[in-house]
Amino acid sequence: MDLNDLFKTVMSGGVADQIGNIAGVNNPEQAESAVGSIFSSILGGIQKNVATPEGAESLNKALERDHDGSILDNLSGLLGGVFKPENANATNGSL
Repeated sequence: MDLNDLFKTVMSGGVADQIGNIAGVNNPEQAESAVGSIFSSILGGIQKNVATPEGAESLNKALERDHDGSILDNLSGLLGGVFKPENANATNGSL
């Protein structure tokens, strides 16, 4: 599964609507479009970063140290304030 497929899976079930509501966007289509654009920008930044061996190494170390992937297991709970990951660094930049 690539990152785009993973993103689509995670965003199903109204998660984009939740993000839109937090950001004050009440139109579901606008929220989904905005979330998709943000993801594309983030993915573009990651691709640019990993284009060099140093960038790839840096990203790998950050992922190993701070993110185990579990944040995606309950993204709607995280956005709703119900779920708190054990590793506080997993929510760097959260709302």
